Amino acid sequence: RSCAELIYSKDKTDYYLEKFAEAIRYKGFNRCVLSSLRHTILNRAETIPNYERVGKSGVPVCVIWGKDDKTMPFYQSEQMRDLVPQMTLYPLEGSGHIFLFDEPERTREIIKNELKTQ
Repeated sequence: RSCAELIYSKDKTDYYLEKFAEAIRYKGFNRCVLSSLRHTILNRAETIPNYERVGKSGVPVCVIWGKDDKTMPFYQSEQMRDLVPQMTLYPLEGSGHIFLFDEPERTREIIKNELKTQ
């Protein structure tokens, strides 16, 4: 189902599935995915204290979010902004949840520029 999030790379579905299957073999991968599902901003009762701690820390936060993300819809970025006011949000117009794979160049440029300013 994660392939449904590919927007610009639909022709690379087989490659994506192959790489995803490789990642699954690493120890801790399933625990990481489960943790992501349990601790996303969607599960607000359990996650709010974690995001609030980050927000109060003053640590710079870079958030890259696909505006067409179906896994974690973009409207949740407003909730995150409330909890982490120091975040710099980079909304990727036309991108979904797998923007790292779908748009590596644009993602790399954002991260590179963020690292330069920190």
